[in-house]
Amino acid sequence: MRDGDIVGAQRALADLGHYRPWPDLGFQPVAERRLFQGLKAFQKSKGLEPDGVMDPAGPTVQALDAARHAKATAGAKRPARDLLGRGANLPLDLPVGEGGANREADVKAAKAALGLLGYYPPEKARRPDGRTGTADGHDFEFGLGAFQRRFGLEADRRMDPFGPTQAKLDELLQPALDRAFGFDIENPASIPARLNRC
Repeated sequence: MRDGDIVGAQRALADLGHYRPWPDLGFQPVAERRLFQGLKAFQKSKGLEPDGVMDPAGPTVQALDAARHAKATAGAKRPARDLLGRGANLPLDLPVGEGGANREADVKAAKAALGLLGYYPPEKARRPDGRTGTADGHDFEFGLGAFQRRFGLEADRRMDPFGPTQAKLDELLQPALDRAFGFDIENPASIPARLNRC
C-alpha cells in the first residue's frame, strides 16, 4: 500500500466513524492496527467479509465510496416519489451483476425491480433470492444486460449505486410500483383510506 493510499483509507474510515486519527499527529502514512480494526469494523457493518483487505476495485472500496457518497448527499433534497426513504425506489449499497459485490439484499432488490419491469422471470421475482452464481444468477445478469441494451446504456450486466443503470431503473420503477399497488403516491386521493393514516 502506498502512503497516499493509507492516508486515503484513514480519511475515508474516519469520515464514516470507523477510525480516529492520531491525536497529536493527525493522519499518518502508517498501516497500523487501528486502521485494520476500523477497516474490519466497516466491512462487517456492510455485510462484507471482515478481512481487512482493500483491493482498488474490490467490494470494500466500492462500499466506502457508496457510503461516503450517501453521507455527502444525505442533506440533499430527495425525490418526491421516494417510497423507501433512501433517495431511490431501488436502494443499492454495493454494485450487483457481473463483477459486483453482489450482496444478498442488493441482489434481491435488483431482481424484484427487474421483475416488475419484465426483465426477470415473474415467478422468480415474487420470491427473489440473493444469489448470482447459479442458473438463476444467469437469468438475473441476462435480464440486467437486456434492460441496459433496451435503454441505450452500457450493456455490462452490472449496476452500480448512483450509476446510470440504477437511475434509469429507478425512474421506470415508480409507475410500475403505482400499478402494482393500485395508486399514485403523489395523488393522496388515490391512496386507500387504510394506508393513508399519516
